[in-house]
Amino acid sequence: MRNEHIKPQAKRSALKRLFEEATRIFAHARRILAIALSLALAMSMLVVPVAEAAPGDLDRAFGGSGIVRTDFGAEADDEAGAVAVQSDGKIVVVGSTRAARSFKRTFAVARYNSNGTLDATFGVGGKVVTNVAGDNFSRDSARDVVLLPDGRILVVGVSAAGFALARYNCDGALNNTFGIGGLVRTDFGPGTIAEANAAAVQPDGKIVVVGLRRFLGNTDIAIARYNADGTPDQTFGADGKNVESFGGNEGATDVVLQSDGKIVVSVSVEFGGDFDFAVARFESNGLPDITFGAQGLARIRGPSNEEASALAFHIGGKIVAVGRNFDRGQRVFPKEFLVWRFNSNGTVDTAFGQGGRAIVDFPGQDAAATAVVVEPQRPKGDPFPSRFRIVVAGSAITRLVGGPHFALARFDSNGTLDATFGRGGTVTTSLFGFNLAANGAALQPNNNVVAVGVSSARTVPPGPANFVVARYLWQ
Repeated sequence: MRNEHIKPQAKRSALKRLFEEATRIFAHARRILAIALSLALAMSMLVVPVAEAAPGDLDRAFGGSGIVRTDFGAEADDEAGAVAVQSDGKIVVVGSTRAARSFKRTFAVARYNSNGTLDATFGVGGKVVTNVAGDNFSRDSARDVVLLPDGRILVVGVSAAGFALARYNCDGALNNTFGIGGLVRTDFGPGTIAEANAAAVQPDGKIVVVGLRRFLGNTDIAIARYNADGTPDQTFGADGKNVESFGGNEGATDVVLQSDGKIVVSVSVEFGGDFDFAVARFESNGLPDITFGAQGLARIRGPSNEEASALAFHIGGKIVAVGRNFDRGQRVFPKEFLVWRFNSNGTVDTAFGQGGRAIVDFPGQDAAATAVVVEPQRPKGDPFPSRFRIVVAGSAITRLVGGPHFALARFDSNGTLDATFGRGGTVTTSLFGFNLAANGAALQPNNNVVAVGVSSARTVPPGPANFVVARYLWQ
């Protein structure tokens, strides 16, 4: 008998019985499946030990997953640029934020407890926003952070067309004894645009800030030094400022200070359309140190375009600098992490890596290094004596899947990858549905690695960006 001859009520009753029977069978099957899975899990626990956390793994004690995302308002566009770790383990992250439907971008600072929660004793709910320019069209962006011996926090970056500095008390309030109301802005002359990228503080409290100055189509290294109260140091350069060119277009990207007061900076150098990896050193008065490299600049002209983004001191006063490389003639698609080590006089240390250089290739990915930290000297008798290993952080873009993702690499002191870290010395971190790009890194007192940057929803166009902080296990 054809179905269309069944009465509607009978059809509904038949369908109801069929649904009830299917539901009963499904429930029974689900119980059987649950029992089977439980037995399988029990058997697996008997024969397979639970995997222990390993070096390079995300630290699950941080935020529950090892990754924390922070926004500074609904639909706000936030980006973390640098990080520093306090002696008590609290983490200070700086960057910028732009409110939804606003042209105003301001300094943004967040402080986290060691477990990844926001520190409620800092600012408002762990966050501080500062409009350095003081108007509704500010273009403020914090690029670096330095923790001062008295617990105050120094933040440097860009505001309008000049260097910008802000000093905060331990609770996140601006420190009114610094500059004007806690803020300092420095320009480099009419018609110029200056950007501060990094800072370091001398033992006497003076502040060295480095970056670049653009004027009439040229880009030069810009350095300023301030007294501890934020006033220009008149013993440095001209009115506390110095602009230096080595014949091309150059900008300082990071800075470290020697014990003798000399200033060492990583430099992005462009000559005739090609980019070269470089490190420069300046005397304590701001003039180039002609005993370093060639008249103060150690420049490497390799087979590819190369740019230096960060540096740190290594054992014996040597200098480790990291960055990225490209094919000659373009600088859009970085290929690999790039690490060079220099001797204290600016010559390449050929005992490091291969001829002084180490390259990290993330298979199937384009990568760029943005930060470097070095394992510090451990106290005598420490169960884990220092090997002065080097951690490089940055981003990697998978060519087929997309990205970017957080990327890390750890090297032994001789420039070989440390195979005990991650997979053969490297780690990549993805967050489903989000792009991740790392801009800064720091070590906690136990050497766990904190990397910070920006996350945005992987949509077209990308969704609002947030601070992102990830912590990785050292041991």
